[in-house]
Amino acid sequence: PGNAIFVFGMAVHDGSLYAATCELGANERGRVYRYAGDDAWESCGSPDASNAVAALAVHDGHLYAGTSWYDTTGSALTASENTTPGGKVYRYDGGESWTYCGTLKNAETGEAATMGGLGVFEGHLYATTLKQDGFGLYRYEGGEEWFYCGNPGRRVLNPCAFNRALYMVSYDAPGGPFRYDGS
Repeated sequence: PGNAIFVFGMAVHDGSLYAATCELGANERGRVYRYAGDDAWESCGSPDASNAVAALAVHDGHLYAGTSWYDTTGSALTASENTTPGGKVYRYDGGESWTYCGTLKNAETGEAATMGGLGVFEGHLYATTLKQDGFGLYRYEGGEEWFYCGNPGRRVLNPCAFNRALYMVSYDAPGGPFRYDGS
């Protein structure tokens, strides 16, 4: 879709497939696209000015997107000229409209510039970060508020609910999985 160098994540919302992209150019932004059939994708806009939308999740009937500044050189690609930080979460309002739902940050690890994943567990939306700044697990409290749930001493990514717990992995050794039980 669009000028994506890759798709970070996908989600199904209201019977449609959505894709989150990383786009490399200086004037490009990460975007969300809705699959329109065959090889067609419809733009749902850019939640912010960062180069990637790194995570999608559906919670309480809404599509949420987490943004990132993705260091493309870590994937053996040309460096992205767009270095705008992400670490923010948005709710999709239709068309190309998004509502800001806050930035992931805490007193222990700082403010995030990246997104490591979004997941739903026990009726709450959770978010994680990709890089060290702001790393940890967060629970959405509504509006622009996020509660910092802590961390297991390393970054956690890709939250997934299973068997009454939220599981995550890490790029830091040991890589997990790690389990969060809500407390």
